[in-house]
Amino acid sequence: MAKLLARAKSGSMEKGEVARKLRALTPGADVIIEREGLNA
Repeated sequence: MAKLLARAKSGSMEKGEVARKLRALTPGADVIIEREGLNA
C-alpha cells in the first residue's frame, strides 16, 4: 500500500488508478484516499 501511495506522489502512476487499487485492497481505503488527496 505504501508503494502505491509513493507512486501516486511521484507521478509514475495515475492517482485515479491508485485510488481504485487501494479500494480493492483495503477496507478503509476511502479515509486514506481522502487524506492523501487522491480523489482529484
